[in-house]
Amino acid sequence: MSDKLHPRTIIQLDVDYFYAQAEEVLDPTLKTLPVAIQQKVFVTCNYVARSYGINKLELLTDAKKKCRDLRIIDGSDITRYRRYSRKIFELVKYLLNGEAASDETGAKWIVKVERLGFDELFMDVTDIIGNHICDIGDGEVWPDGQIVFKLPGSEEAEELAGHWAAGFSYRPDTFAGHRVADAPSSSSSANLTLQTRYIQIATHLASHIRSTIHAITGFTTSGGIAHNKLFAKLAANVKKPNGMTYFLPGDAAMEFLDKVDIRSIAGIGSAVRKVLRQNVPNLEHEANDALAREQEDNDTQVWGGEIEDMERDMFVPPSHSTPSVSTPPSTEVPEDDAMANWRFSRTVAEMKGLVSMDLWKEWFGSVAGQKYHDLLNGIDNSPVVPTTWPAQIGVEDAFRHCSTFEEAKARLLKLATMLVERVQEEEYLEEKRKWRRVVRCLRLTIRRRRKGNERGWQDDRETRTCTAPVELQDANTPILDRATILIDNAVFPLFKRMVSVPVKDLLTLGDGFDLTLLNISAVDMRKEGVSRSIREFMTAQPIGEVDEGERRERRLRSLGIDLEVFEELPEEIRKEILGGGEGVGAVGGGAPGAGSPVVSTPVGKRKTSGAGGSAKRVKGPLDRFWGKMGSEDSGITEISDPEGSSSVVNEGAAKEVEGMRCDLCGETLTVSSVEEHARKHG
Repeated sequence: MSDKLHPRTIIQLDVDYFYAQAEEVLDPTLKTLPVAIQQKVFVTCNYVARSYGINKLELLTDAKKKCRDLRIIDGSDITRYRRYSRKIFELVKYLLNGEAASDETGAKWIVKVERLGFDELFMDVTDIIGNHICDIGDGEVWPDGQIVFKLPGSEEAEELAGHWAAGFSYRPDTFAGHRVADAPSSSSSANLTLQTRYIQIATHLASHIRSTIHAITGFTTSGGIAHNKLFAKLAANVKKPNGMTYFLPGDAAMEFLDKVDIRSIAGIGSAVRKVLRQNVPNLEHEANDALAREQEDNDTQVWGGEIEDMERDMFVPPSHSTPSVSTPPSTEVPEDDAMANWRFSRTVAEMKGLVSMDLWKEWFGSVAGQKYHDLLNGIDNSPVVPTTWPAQIGVEDAFRHCSTFEEAKARLLKLATMLVERVQEEEYLEEKRKWRRVVRCLRLTIRRRRKGNERGWQDDRETRTCTAPVELQDANTPILDRATILIDNAVFPLFKRMVSVPVKDLLTLGDGFDLTLLNISAVDMRKEGVSRSIREFMTAQPIGEVDEGERRERRLRSLGIDLEVFEELPEEIRKEILGGGEGVGAVGGGAPGAGSPVVSTPVGKRKTSGAGGSAKRVKGPLDRFWGKMGSEDSGITEISDPEGSSSVVNEGAAKEVEGMRCDLCGETLTVSSVEEHARKHG
């Protein structure tokens, strides 16, 4: 294969036995013991435990039978694993990109780093190696035989990785790691093709990254280097644990791929294997029949048809004495037979011999069919997508039965508490005391058990969404209180509506349902200001009791002015910003009655008339809710008079309204509509 077909160089790192190794990092005494991490009824384990025959995702009961001394650790709380994963990702990101790693979109990253799950990283190192080759030039003499590979470097990278962030040196006539594929005729950089030279340098870069991860975090990794993500992933699996392998494009790489089980090909998942399991046995049956008929025809030609069948059978090998004509296997796969789909196994070579491109496209459509066909032929053009902010944050619990509202609510509250913790951890910038993004919606997923189905995890999931209460991101409220508000005001009412919808063939117990899974996810996350709870701006807020410094910070945040920048401004400008020369005490923007309570409360339904009454400007927490403090004419006007009645000018017509009006658009608001109306202006 020519270099033109392979312009990229990809490194893939897989953290060895991640969950168990995380426990070993926390407690090094576990390294010599058989250790298993329990999650529900399954376990994952370290390599000491695997020496007893325990496999990944083994049933706990089976694992205990294989090793009586197995040390079992509860892994249901994945917080520590998530933090370790993020630490490794951040280290690699800053090590390879320096200051550019701070770009939240990933567009400025020199090396695109993609994180998959907790334990996998893909890196497209094509550009950084190309820059390195340009920097060193061709034919340059290095007296000590070493070439220095300089990394971008930055203050944060050095803080994370120490001296490792500066770079490393390597010999240009060597490869690092284990080779699978055609060997180059010479290791001299002058004699290597450009693609091979890229991969050669990438092996040394990958070795440096792996060494840095181990030195800083204590985790070992297995690495793979190749010209695309497919082969890089396969290479990383060759020398586990703590090994590294590279592929050079060529016939040997394709020979290796042909022997791989399709279950090891990333992208060919259970849904694809289900279709293959339905169709491939029939193709094999047809191929065997065709082979038998061909053999029979060959036998007939040899014997010329001139002797009796009985006499001929004496000479025909037993395997061909009777043509292999059998009843075709059923093409119907039971819906609950997902385990059989997972176990469906064929080599890449077998699939290539049976399934043409036309069949792939017939079964999966033009685009997906082409993709699967290409993967089995070693073609993978999928890019390394930089991992930036998660599109959603979710928590999930699976179980055998849940059939009462009481139990469901308890499980949902536990999940909601975990979700609030996750959102706080992922999205709240503690040093800046601000949220990076706002969660606009919550998604609830349930899975109901069908009649006669012992394996509830194979049933279909049902999903609904609802608006996320703003209390979710009220950092001043305890996490459990926020979780309770989420359940009471949003999730549980949605849950009751979902389970009340009748579905055919569902098993009904207790309160009329039987669940096997619950999931709550924060979705529709946007980079915008966090809204205030309606409770806040409907509660009395005495100005005199608000800390002046806090009020000043709120004012500056509403105007988008950094506090440090503000402190460097001349005093006259600072006073003007804070309230037209009145100093900090005028932060309210000229609100009447400074020093007296400012109350923004529902005034109830009142008769209005076309005239009379006085409009008093009220600036309170609702202004902060909208983030409109910088505008003198924005906010809510509350209408009141000395007698306690209220009057709103509305073309002279008398009607029943609540005593608040939006100064931005003039709309009269009801208490229940204030929060939604504020979102319109947000």
